[in-house]
Amino acid sequence: MLPRLTLAVCAATLLLGGCAEEIPPPDADQPPPAAVETVVAGGVPEPAVLALPYVPVEAARLEVTDFARVAVQLGVEDPTSQDPAADRAAFERRTTAETAALTDGTLRPVDEQLVRRFGFGQADVTWEAHVFAEDGTETGFVLGIDRVVDPEALTRAVEAGVGPLAGASVVAEDSVIVQGLDASGGSYADDPAVVALVGAPAISTYLARGCPDPDGADVSGLDDLQVWAMSFQGGLATATLGPDRADLFDRLEVAEASTTFARSFTDGVADPSTGRIGFRLSDPPAAADLVASGDVPVASCD
Repeated sequence: MLPRLTLAVCAATLLLGGCAEEIPPPDADQPPPAAVETVVAGGVPEPAVLALPYVPVEAARLEVTDFARVAVQLGVEDPTSQDPAADRAAFERRTTAETAALTDGTLRPVDEQLVRRFGFGQADVTWEAHVFAEDGTETGFVLGIDRVVDPEALTRAVEAGVGPLAGASVVAEDSVIVQGLDASGGSYADDPAVVALVGAPAISTYLARGCPDPDGADVSGLDDLQVWAMSFQGGLATATLGPDRADLFDRLEVAEASTTFARSFTDGVADPSTGRIGFRLSDPPAAADLVASGDVPVASCD
């Protein structure tokens, strides 16, 4: 069995290419790892990056789920609306029960109606992003649709006002549906501090401004935090808090002291130079629920 330190180092390095049986502890003189590229093979940006231009700068938080990566984790082909209904339902059940997806699927309540009338549905949503205000109210969403779907079908569904698509708009050239969002006055994509936090491959990404409620934890030694992100990939999670932070080990202690958080997030390891804290996930769905509910002591502030 690997010692705890080695397991913790693995948790932080698996996202960058795996962990061998024997890994020496980090060398203080060793240069920090290279920054993670913000695009995947083929030059396509990650969904969290694609969503940023649609998010108004005043938004409090953003939650993104990449259903294409969910399919990879589950070891299945990307679902489409042409698959049997039973297969689509099985994918949805496994997504909820086995992964750290942050949403169940916006179009699920009207899926059959959309497939029957317009030839597309939830299975054709490759990624989706949800935007929230300071008080937790959802203010809008963005749906990235598989490019094989006819953009005219998207427009017809939106014009028909089917379910959550009522009042939405279609960005045909990007195969994107936008509901309730106006970023004409500035977007998350205009903030370098926000852009720097996203882009690594992830099943889901949670991005928030400010600090969550410490819920009684001692956070007297923690510095201020303007914006941060938590990303999930397979059985790992990475909290990204910004580079050159001197309080990461203190934050890790606060997280480990939380019984609820530590039950789902284990083997934490901090890298102050990159501002990241990596965890293994003992229960990915529960971990995603904790983060979505704001129970993230690792991001608390004084």
